[in-house]
Amino acid sequence: YEPLLALMAPRYVTASEKLDPLIDKLQAEFDTSSDPHFEALRDAVTAIRDNMYFLGEMLLVATINDPQVLADLRDALLDLSAELLAGPDADLYVNASEDLLTMAVGVEESYSQALLGLDVPAERDFFLWGLQNRFEPMLQHFARSMSPHNRIHVDLGLYHWFPSTISGIRIKVQDRESGRLLEDRIGPLSDGYSFDIGAHEGRPLRVWFKVPSYVSQIIDIEGTAGGSFVAPPLVQGDTDGNNVIDSVDADNVLADFGEGGHMATYVPPTDVNGDGVVNRIDYRVVKANQGVDGAKLLPPSGVFINPYEGGVPAAAVPAPTGL
Repeated sequence: YEPLLALMAPRYVTASEKLDPLIDKLQAEFDTSSDPHFEALRDAVTAIRDNMYFLGEMLLVATINDPQVLADLRDALLDLSAELLAGPDADLYVNASEDLLTMAVGVEESYSQALLGLDVPAERDFFLWGLQNRFEPMLQHFARSMSPHNRIHVDLGLYHWFPSTISGIRIKVQDRESGRLLEDRIGPLSDGYSFDIGAHEGRPLRVWFKVPSYVSQIIDIEGTAGGSFVAPPLVQGDTDGNNVIDSVDADNVLADFGEGGHMATYVPPTDVNGDGVVNRIDYRVVKANQGVDGAKLLPPSGVFINPYEGGVPAAAVPAPTGL
């Protein structure tokens, strides 16, 4: 436990320092406009920076001797969440505000456990969950949601564990009219059951994505800044990642029967429902969905468009026969 805290410490110190340019920018905006909105934003971000730094110092010595730092960090996240919705462009920051609320839930859990003393394994586990499995993963989602984006909400069905524990999802974004591929990357899934793509404003988009142990799904949307969309439900059972649920997947589950459990350090992908153990439930899920193929994109035009370079083609790549 103590060595793990020491390993976490530099992340918090480094992350806090990266907020300095944002604080300077908000200060400059306030100096120019005297708008109290920018002052409130500056104060909230400054409080987040300071308390992340103080938390990093405590983690370094593996002693949470001042739980109030966690309470202050939670409050700063809540303040920033509220202030984002108080500005003139509030509709663009709804998702970012929600991400901050999710982060605050994690910090609140860590704070509650720190008040108990962190003397027993259960308290330490929940303390780490709040920071490692809720606050930290959401930092990346919050950063992305502060820039123009579309948010895709996914339905994982009977998945038991937190979505952020999923190793990553393959995401492809295609212009529906031209067939050009606008994005192709691996991205995280948030504990809000969502992922973000670029805004691609004014473009008709087809979003293809594949979550590990599920077959791929497609949703058609119109690109906009701050858009929020709900994808069709996902289908579980693709244990080998070939985007088809077949007899091989069922055989894989049978071969791994009993793997996992509360003392396991690794659970194989045949635990398709994410409850921590490979058992009859996983087998039934695979058998029920056997024969389902993942959704496929049309072959792209062969030109990859980098959405972060103003729509200018970044590279020409050979068009695959299928995705």
